[in-house]
Amino acid sequence: MSALSAGINSTCSVITVDIIDRLRRKSQAESERVQSLKYVSVLVGVIVVALSLGVNMVQGNLLEISYKVVNLLTAPLAGLFFLAMFVPWARGFGALVGAACGLTVVIGISYWKELTGTPGISFIWAMPLGLVAEVGIGALVSLIPIGRCRPMNLTSESLETAERSSRRDS
Repeated sequence: MSALSAGINSTCSVITVDIIDRLRRKSQAESERVQSLKYVSVLVGVIVVALSLGVNMVQGNLLEISYKVVNLLTAPLAGLFFLAMFVPWARGFGALVGAACGLTVVIGISYWKELTGTPGISFIWAMPLGLVAEVGIGALVSLIPIGRCRPMNLTSESLETAERSSRRDS
């Protein structure tokens, strides 16, 4: 129950702060903000209860369906972070091409049976294979000189210069 209430509370906060408050032209008093947050909480709660009443109409394995839908963008997003942090020659163009390929792999594996009518590999393989495809293709495409590249190596001289500069600023 605590995970459900935390999810509803965070959803209500996001809706209130990121959507409703940005659409308002004038700022509200704190009591008015609390009142609108309560209304949003009731609305989100009603939507959650209504959706939970319809779960019995879902065909197939609920765990598999929720895994396919919820984790559809997880591998491409993780691949973007991986390329940014661990691939020093990664470029924006390579990351975008890799993300598109990773998303294609995830969709292909997750929905293979629906797309082709033939059984494919397990939906569990979608995220790891999508991540591998994205990082591999993104790293390879980043070798093509399109877009700006980050500096690849810091020499000991440049590190000493940066250290001296930071001492001067202190």
